[in-house]
Amino acid sequence: LSRFWADVIPAIQARWALISAAAEVLIEADRVGKALKTAPTTVPGLVKAYTGDDDPWCLLDTHHRHMESRKYNFEFAASNEHHGLEKLITKAEQRYNEVGSAVAKVFITDFSMAKHPIKGLLRQRDIFEKQVKPLLGDGKVAYVWVDALRFEMARELCRLLQDDFKLEIQPAIGTAPTITEIGMAALLPKANESAKVVAVGGGKLALEIAGEVIKDRKDRVAFLKEHAGVSVFDAKLDDLLPKPTKKVKDGIQNSTLILITSQEIDELGEADNMAQARLQIDGVLTQLRRGVRILADHGINTIVLVADHGHLFGEETGEDMKIESPGGKVEDLHRRVWVGVGGNTEPSYLRTSLASLGVDSEFDIATPWTFAVFKSKGGGRAYFHGGLSPQELIVPVV
Repeated sequence: LSRFWADVIPAIQARWALISAAAEVLIEADRVGKALKTAPTTVPGLVKAYTGDDDPWCLLDTHHRHMESRKYNFEFAASNEHHGLEKLITKAEQRYNEVGSAVAKVFITDFSMAKHPIKGLLRQRDIFEKQVKPLLGDGKVAYVWVDALRFEMARELCRLLQDDFKLEIQPAIGTAPTITEIGMAALLPKANESAKVVAVGGGKLALEIAGEVIKDRKDRVAFLKEHAGVSVFDAKLDDLLPKPTKKVKDGIQNSTLILITSQEIDELGEADNMAQARLQIDGVLTQLRRGVRILADHGINTIVLVADHGHLFGEETGEDMKIESPGGKVEDLHRRVWVGVGGNTEPSYLRTSLASLGVDSEFDIATPWTFAVFKSKGGGRAYFHGGLSPQELIVPVV
């Protein structure tokens, strides 16, 4: 990478950069695979191994994301010229799936057996009460909700911002199932007191908080404005870039709590155009960095950036990784999660009550132990969330 030809010929530099990225995945997979043999036996211990210290397990997800981004940017020759490179990448992808699935199985097993709420871990449902509300007396606060921002991506965002801000990042345990309707509502006031997963028909779920059913962004914004206890202005990340309009500037000026929502990561993943998603998802971190700086420039003292859930994003799922869902009375079915009543139980997935995972509901939940997915109509081919893997369940609080 640092030698003469890589310096003068971009194609040679790109090739070595991709080889290096694949090597990082393989080295990290070996390190995490080895660490897993003596893995902590408690959920707080596993969360710390995945998120904490200088070499957290989530670095494996970061290296895999970087490799896939480079792969989709690389111009493979029509001839057999890059055959060896393609084999290397396939090997790295397989190792990522193998070790990632092993981590997921250990984590999901311990999480399903733990007593909830788990002592020593911040719950997503407590974020407003514990992380936002105490700041509201000390000047303007921005509350930034980023759909599908994985913990490892938030870690990278912190690196992009560390020269200009005093930063803290910590993990929180998301709310099952890890879908937008549930996770976003769990970030609201009063979610710490009462939050019940309910069906709203049409194969959709919602969160009922303090007797109100919260279905979508409109409901969430209205609920926040009613219960935040201070003046609230809401906007989207797009409204800040490239620079805010007068209306947005006035809204920030005249409010104590500024809600900013970003759906870019989830929209790119859900669109199921793998190439575009791979090419653009990393760019969302740059947009968030710019958005955060603009908020600071407009007199906001403190910014709390959070996510509703994370995600899995690998290669297109093969038939060997697709399993039958429980069936029965289905209230919601995604590739990574089934919620309902009745039906079957199989060894290939965890099936338990949502109540046993600390979530008020009458329904059961089922999710694969590994990176496998349920067979369902529609849905993405490579981008998923809804399950209980660390990538989906552990959310960042920055």
